[in-house]
Amino acid sequence: MMKKFIYILIVTFIVASCFKGSSYSSTYPSMASFEYYDITFGQDSLWVNTNDVLGIPWGAVMFMHKLDGNEFLGGFRLSALKGTGAVKGNNQYRVLSGAGARGSSSYLVFYDNPSEDMMPVHDFMFSNIAYGSCTVAGCYVNNTVEVADSVLANFSDNDRLVVTATGYMGSTVTGKAEFLLADKDSLVKTWAPFNLSALGSVEYIDFKVTSTHEDVPAYFCLDDFLMSISEAY
Repeated sequence: MMKKFIYILIVTFIVASCFKGSSYSSTYPSMASFEYYDITFGQDSLWVNTNDVLGIPWGAVMFMHKLDGNEFLGGFRLSALKGTGAVKGNNQYRVLSGAGARGSSSYLVFYDNPSEDMMPVHDFMFSNIAYGSCTVAGCYVNNTVEVADSVLANFSDNDRLVVTATGYMGSTVTGKAEFLLADKDSLVKTWAPFNLSALGSVEYIDFKVTSTHEDVPAYFCLDDFLMSISEAY
């Protein structure tokens, strides 16, 4: 009986020693395509996440928005509005051509509300910062129908429409990246790559849409957001 007890004690010690200080770590690529299995779109529809008032989740990250009840105020909204031919209604959330990047059915639309109190504190958040890091690589961007119409109607020499992404770790800026959505001589009409590698490892990202012409609305479409996630427990 004593021998059996000693044997069990030894085995317990060995098992405990093997697991002492053990941890889990993983680094993996993640692409937010905004194709959700649990969200049903009509053929031409919008969706805003009223179940999670902070924003639209994708794994360990969140694309933020601000709501007043069910009313969308600013930040990111999920859209399945297809820009095919002559379209009417919701053109501020309708991609200029086709659907999402790579022909997907849905994508995000960002609205930079000029009233700061109508915007989330940050536009993108890595939720798992306590256990890891998020390094962003890039995404695809496009214009909305309303933005394109306004650019064509209003832009003249030296006018520009630009989206700027600023990365943060806490309150420290990690980097910035800029993308030209339109000027007098060019207009993004299809999904185009936006390199975000200059932002590095981030906890937050803020997007700013600026135009030299006040009549051009501050919207742009975003899809296929590519990043690398590292986590350790």
